[in-house]
Amino acid sequence: MKKYRVPDKKQFKNQFVLASLCGICVLLIGVIFFISNHAAAKSSATGDTVTAAQVEEAYAFLNQSQAVTEAAKQLDEPCTYGAYQQFLEYLNVWKVANLSNLLDWEQQKNEPLSAWRLSQTRAQVAELFETGMYDPVQSAVPAVQEMEDVHMPEVDASTKIHVLLLQDGACVGDKVYVSANEPYTVTFQGVTRQKKEHKIVNIGKLGLEIGETAVVSSEAGKVYLADQDGERDTLGYCGDLRITRYVDGYAIVNVVPIEDYLCGVVQSEMPAYFETEALKAQVVCARTYIVLQLMQDNYPQYGADVDDSVQYQAYNRTAPDERVVEAVREVYGQILTKGDLPAETYFFSTSAGVTSGRELWGLPQLDYLQPVRGNADDKSVPDLSDEDAFRAYISEQVASDYDSDSSYYRWQALLQPDEELQVRLKVLERTASGAVSRLRIRTQNGERELTNEHEIRRALGRWLSELQDKDGEKLPVGDLLPSVYFYVQPVENGIVLSGGGLGHGIGMSQYGANGCAQAGMDMEQILQTYYPGTKLYRLYMKDK
Repeated sequence: MKKYRVPDKKQFKNQFVLASLCGICVLLIGVIFFISNHAAAKSSATGDTVTAAQVEEAYAFLNQSQAVTEAAKQLDEPCTYGAYQQFLEYLNVWKVANLSNLLDWEQQKNEPLSAWRLSQTRAQVAELFETGMYDPVQSAVPAVQEMEDVHMPEVDASTKIHVLLLQDGACVGDKVYVSANEPYTVTFQGVTRQKKEHKIVNIGKLGLEIGETAVVSSEAGKVYLADQDGERDTLGYCGDLRITRYVDGYAIVNVVPIEDYLCGVVQSEMPAYFETEALKAQVVCARTYIVLQLMQDNYPQYGADVDDSVQYQAYNRTAPDERVVEAVREVYGQILTKGDLPAETYFFSTSAGVTSGRELWGLPQLDYLQPVRGNADDKSVPDLSDEDAFRAYISEQVASDYDSDSSYYRWQALLQPDEELQVRLKVLERTASGAVSRLRIRTQNGERELTNEHEIRRALGRWLSELQDKDGEKLPVGDLLPSVYFYVQPVENGIVLSGGGLGHGIGMSQYGANGCAQAGMDMEQILQTYYPGTKLYRLYMKDK
């Protein structure tokens, strides 16, 4: 029988302790591993919470600091999913980037936003931006706000318009230089300094604190903006320039009497050689439009009613011609009304023969902003919602169309996206006037449906390579497609769009108005053609 050795008690005790320690170590390692994995999993799902400043900084790549700053004002601390969604909706990227599919936002709206989720959604928006399928600029839709108990504003010839002068497309700039063509003054911090004509003042050297304003004015002349070398950058401005320092730079607001403002607008919006009655119609539209804007709250942070871009009305781009000044005088104080309020007198450059209503902006129709056929012989409005009907219509040039003198009456655009994008376009829906109201853009990165007029023109404008007018002559290529009145033709070296018109297509066509005047219409008849059912109203009279 085999003999078994009885272990030493001391040795047995040591082995037991060693085994126990090993077990404890294994257990601790397991616990640490579990906690680490759990924390990592939780971190990947939630991550550290973020602040409003971090969200704003994350979207600085959009290069739209004012829009991003405004959107960030509705963020809370710490930022929640619900507030972040509102931020994205304000920037018009929520639906376009299809971010709602990432998680159940409604269920998590009150939970703190995670850094990981911020990074993920930002990357999705950045990818969309880089492929050229989206532009962050707010769509230029100057629609009337819904207001209760609104009344005609008290406006007379002494009313001042506050115009924000954009600086390279931005609301503020870091360097501002001013001067005037006659002696002028600069008033700041309670001190007024006299300056000689054409003497350049660097506003940055005035020592303005944040929130302080310098006022530049010339009693006998006009003030203007210049560069650091003293070269003139702008035309002269009537009224004052008020330059206020903000955290991110200087904002410039031109405070100008309403009739002087109109001289700067009409010349910038319509050629001075147009027929007098067309110029007068444009004046009434421009005056009506700015009165309507005085009822809005467009730039409260800068104390401005409008800016000087085409988002509102182009202003001070060309020196007023005497014919324009005379047209402003002839219809002094007159606006167009519907009921007791100013009408929505939208206007644009050129139609393809038929105008549109507000459906292009997703807004309810107005009875005086319906599709109009701009034709001397045939006023019937064709139904161009069918693809074949639109193609047949846009392929013809009708000499009796009021817009037929415009180079943009018919055009062809060549789009040349990057080859790797493999872009395919499909028109999904048209309005009765033939405008593309739903467009699908498909690439290897996915597909998007665009439903906004400005958004479609901006997206396709990024790929615009060549543009030809109705006679086959080259037209300048800009950042926007001329209009949304087009059909698609794939070609070997890109995509050709055959279309017509320039601008959004809603309200009065300016070339159409000129064609009306050439056909013998007066100002009132022109306005009734494009805004039927409205009435002229005199807000104020000339001083005797």
